[in-house]
Amino acid sequence: MKKQTNPNSLKNLKRLGIDVPAPTKDEAKSAGIMGGIASGKARTERKTFKKMLESMLANKAPKSIKELINEYYPDMTQEELSTMDIQKVLGLQLVQRGISVRAEGNKAFEIIRDTIGEKPEENININQDTTDYESWSVEDLRTLNALKAKYKDKK
Repeated sequence: MKKQTNPNSLKNLKRLGIDVPAPTKDEAKSAGIMGGIASGKARTERKTFKKMLESMLANKAPKSIKELINEYYPDMTQEELSTMDIQKVLGLQLVQRGISVRAEGNKAFEIIRDTIGEKPEENININQDTTDYESWSVEDLRTLNALKAKYKDKK
């Protein structure tokens, strides 16, 4: 089997001005197959990790943790305590500590939440220009136009 080259090394050579031939049809096909196999393996590993986390979160909370929860939340019934799983314990801990008090606890909670597929959708519009050009001086606007033209020429 032929040794595979790092695609970034080819980009680095091109930056240095060294001509790199395009991959042959067979090389491109081989790279595509290998990429598909690696992608499938990574997808399987993520799925296995997700299932493991979900399983761990569904486990019953240990008796020692239930006793601590009973101290903090004395109004909780025995039935509620008996059905307490790890996911509920984490939720209670998050509420108790507050959102911004301990960043590392929140980060762990976010990682677990994201891993089990409950990450909220993030919409970021990078095309919307919110700059207030009306407050800019004429000189600033001319400088901006010159920079845009210079950048456009480099493309």
